[in-house]
Amino acid sequence: MVGRYRRFISYLKQNVSGVLAIDCVIHRQHLVAKNLSVRLHESLQLVIDATNCQENDVSTYVQHLNALYSDFETRFEDILTMVIPTWIINPYGDIEETNVIIQEKLTEVQTKNLRFSLKTDISNSGCKTTYLLLIPYYGI
Repeated sequence: MVGRYRRFISYLKQNVSGVLAIDCVIHRQHLVAKNLSVRLHESLQLVIDATNCQENDVSTYVQHLNALYSDFETRFEDILTMVIPTWIINPYGDIEETNVIIQEKLTEVQTKNLRFSLKTDISNSGCKTTYLLLIPYYGI
């Protein structure tokens, strides 16, 4: 209800103690109508029964869902209370936080190994000119 009707009903509730406020249009029509034909009365009664039945079905459905929720809580309580470390949930989450010093040392070791293997290959093959040409490009 909007506008003038809402104000009227609130005013009526304040001043008259025995007034009932009804939100459903069908119930309103049923209460207001003085002379209903048999056909209209049966139709309205059918609609009222269907509306009340749907409300009961919804409340039953909500009760079933609440029972299912509580059953799942008790059945899977150990899973819900289990603490899972973050490295299992997100194994690559700490990539930015890795130790940079260790990475630099690894790079130095790999570079030294590469230099040593290149020097031994050059000294064994006798291609010192190729080695001298590679130094400016790769910084060996």
